[in-house]
Order: sequence, then C-alpha cells, then structure tokens
Amino acid sequence: MMKYTKTAAALSLTSILGTLITGCTQQLPKSFALQPATETFGSNNLIDVNTKLDMLWVIDNSGSMDVSQEHLREGFATFAARYMKPTWDIRIAVITTDTYLANPAFANYLNSNVVGSGYNSPYINGNTQTFGSATVPGRTSAFVNPAGPAIFNSGNPRLTNGHTYRQEHPQWNANYAKLGTRNHDGPLTTLCWEGEDYFLKSKSKCWIRDAAGANTGPSHCAAPSASEDSMSQCVNTLMNDTVHSGKSIISTLPPAGTPADAAWTAQLTQDFLTNLSTGSTGSGRERGLASVMQFITDNEAAGSTTKFFRPGALRTIVFVSDEDDQSMIIPSTLPGGFDPSTYFVSCPSKTVDGYTYTVQGACPDPTKLIPTATYKAQLDSFFQSLDGSTSNPNYFTVPIVLMGGQAISDIHAQRRTESNYIGEGNGSVISDRGDRYIEFANLVGNGSVAMEFASTDYSPILDAVGRVIVQKKAVFQLQRAPASSEEMRVQVLHADGTATLITSANYSVSGKTLTITNDDIILALSATDKISIAYQPRSVN
Repeated sequence: MMKYTKTAAALSLTSILGTLITGCTQQLPKSFALQPATETFGSNNLIDVNTKLDMLWVIDNSGSMDVSQEHLREGFATFAARYMKPTWDIRIAVITTDTYLANPAFANYLNSNVVGSGYNSPYINGNTQTFGSATVPGRTSAFVNPAGPAIFNSGNPRLTNGHTYRQEHPQWNANYAKLGTRNHDGPLTTLCWEGEDYFLKSKSKCWIRDAAGANTGPSHCAAPSASEDSMSQCVNTLMNDTVHSGKSIISTLPPAGTPADAAWTAQLTQDFLTNLSTGSTGSGRERGLASVMQFITDNEAAGSTTKFFRPGALRTIVFVSDEDDQSMIIPSTLPGGFDPSTYFVSCPSKTVDGYTYTVQGACPDPTKLIPTATYKAQLDSFFQSLDGSTSNPNYFTVPIVLMGGQAISDIHAQRRTESNYIGEGNGSVISDRGDRYIEFANLVGNGSVAMEFASTDYSPILDAVGRVIVQKKAVFQLQRAPASSEEMRVQVLHADGTATLITSANYSVSGKTLTITNDDIILALSATDKISIAYQPRSVN
C-alpha cells in the first residue's frame, strides 16, 4: 500500500489548485482574482454620459423685475460661455410666473374691461408728463390700432370704452402656456400707457421703443450700445413688437451643416438673453408652480407639436422671482368676478432674520394655497411616466429667490431709491421671501438648491447652477465595486475612433459609484462620446 505523508498531500493539493487558478485567470500562482470587467456608458444607455439636459426657466415678469432681469442678462453671458456647449444636447425654454393665466378659469377675466377704459391718455396723445423727478415724453408718432377691435379712438382721442386685458396683452390667450410662434421667445407684448404704471413710468421706459424709427429686432436687447440700456431695449409694445428670438425652444446642438463655432455660440447667447427678457408687464399675482403645471398640461399634452421635456434627459426647473409663489386653488364652480386676486386677504407682517416688513396690498389666503407637496407629486408622476419608470423622476429645481433678512431689506431700500419706480414708498414693499419655492426645492431634493435673489451680479449664481448640472452628469454607477481605483482604466471614446484617457487624479470611487471630479472633462464631452471603464471587480456582486 502506498503511503502519503501529510506534507506531500498538501503540496499536491496546492499544486493542483495553482494550476487550475493560473489557467483560468492568468494570475500569478497561489493568487485569485475575478475576471476584469469593462463597462461602457454611451448614448444608447439610460445610465450614461449622454449630455441631454432640459432646462425650463420660470421668470417673474411682474413690474418689480426689470432691474433684476437686467442682472440676469448680464450674468448669463458668462454662464453661456462655460456651460452652453454646442457639443452638449441642451434644450432651454422660458415661461413666466403668469403662464397660469392660460387656464380656462381666467378667460372671463382676460375678456373683461381694463380699469380705465375710456381714459384720455396724455401719453398716447403726445403730451409730456412729470412723475416725481422723472419726465415721461408723449408719443412722437401717431398711435396705430393693432388688428382686431380698436383700443384707441383717434376721432375722439381716448382709449376705447370696453377694451380688455387680452387686447392689452395679446399673448394672454388659450395658447399662452404653449411654446408656439412668438410666444415665450421675448418680452410680453403690452400697450404702453398710464394704465401700465410699471411699463410707462419705470426704468423700462417703454416709450423709447414705442416710437417710430426705434430699434427693431432683438440685437439691441442682447447687446445694447454704449448709449443704450438693455432695460429699455428689451421691450415689446403693440407698436414695436419685434424683440423675439423666433425660437421658443433653444437647442445647443447646431443643425446639420452648421458649424459648432463661435458664431453659433454667440447666436445661442443672444437667443437665450432675448427669451430670458420676459419684461415687467405681467401679472402681479405670481404663480410659478401653477404656471409649470399649466405648461405641462398644455404644452406637454399627447399630440403636442411643441413638447419640451424628453425621455431620458436630466431636467431642471429654475425659478427666478422677488416674491413668493401664490399658486392657489381654482374652484370647480367659479364665483362671480373670479380673477387672479380672488381669495386674497390683508397681508400680515413678516420678520426674517430680525427684519420686519409688511407686503403692500393683499396676500393670498394661506388656506387657499395649494401645498407644495401636491406639485412635487404631480411632477414626479409626469417625469416617471415620461421615462416609463417608477424610480427617480430625474429632475431638480433651483429657486433664485429672496432668502435672508438683509437681502430683503436691501432690495426694499433699492426700490425706494428708484425715483420713477411706482409701487414702493411710504413704507410699503412688494418684494417678499420665497418660502414656498424654497420648500418645494427641499421636497424635490436630488441636488436642488435655493440661491439668493438680491444680487447685483448673477454670474456666481448662474455658475453655481451650472456646477450642479455638471456634477449630476459626472456620476456613473458600476455593476460591481472596483478592487482599486488605481488599477482602473477610464477613457472617453470618441466617434472618430480616438480615445482620451482620464487619469485617476480626475475621478473618485466610492463603492460602485465613479465620479469624474474635473468639471472641464465633463464640459468637454460630446453627445456622441462614450465613457469606457475597465476595472478589476472586488467581488462577484
């Protein structure tokens, strides 16, 4: 009988296992490792580096916003240069905080007579007027009635008895929540007269473009000359309604045959600056959340030819307002005289960081406000349905609103120094903390962040928005956790067959998550690029 010693048996088993392992994995003898894995994230995958991004901007277009919109235009030039890449697949649309007026419930209000109908307008009759220390010239050329019912009686020079809010604001119609032609691609078109206090008497100076021979087109709005002011050049009146980009949806990807060069980027910037300039003649009853839902109801409906949000894209909704959201219930049976001010009550005083103030006029009855959680549930459901998923609805929100007591105090003081600004004085204020927008952002989460509105330079704010977007595009979920980040090979595979290596200094790994930490690498990606990640898995799971 043959005998085996314990040592000989152990050596034999080690030799056999060593041979098997070496043959299977090509590793060193007496070692074991799982087969290397390679994962590619490309434009055909849902979890990918695809640069699809849909940005919906909701801009307050009430009377107090003209100066703030100027700051937004100034700050966006820097934002556009860094983040609006013609190699990215970004789509941008702009709506206003009065887009909710497209709801059929407000049709009777829009068709009702404007207070002041029949007024003998000194401005339209060409007479100079003085308001405080400001002088407002009359029209320098004859008023011409727009198509449709005349709103000015030239024989008896007065505004016609019975002219309506819809005639003064022709875009306030059933299609106002849709991204149609000449809709949400420039300032709201409005009649320039005393009834629009903020329009005629504020810094927008509507008479500058309401005159014969005034500038036409959007170029002076986006890039005013040294002798011009963007606030007075970004104006649409019934007589000069030409500040329109012609693109209610702006896409960073150039059409086939158009080079993605500096000229294309400059055009993108002008188009967006024009669309952002929503004007300051909109409703003073700002309902940003309700406006988003009206937009989704009307513009994103089945069969719509102007749909904006795309399946599989990252979505962000940016709110810009110096007042809080006032989205209120609409009863199934409308009370007589129902309008945007229905259900408003006296405003209570408010204290923020030790600063106490009372908003001028009336405020929404808090019992009639629609909970922000209701809007979150509706948006979650919409985006999940769009993606055919019950998981993350893949959107976040950025409210740029008043937040701190000092910021609110500063903007109230700023308004009072504007000599021809109508609406604040004698201790009254209209700007307010954006509590509901902030609350909504907190509920949505997913990278949502609130930012301070009261700034004279929006560049850092817009840059922060851009960084949030980039960071969300820089994260990749692997099937298995890597054994070591140093042994990984991360590459950008380009459509022309070339590849760019991303060194380990430019990414981090935590469990199954790889994050590219260099923003410039993400911004340099093209919509046709793929990310290839080769690594040694730590385990089979």
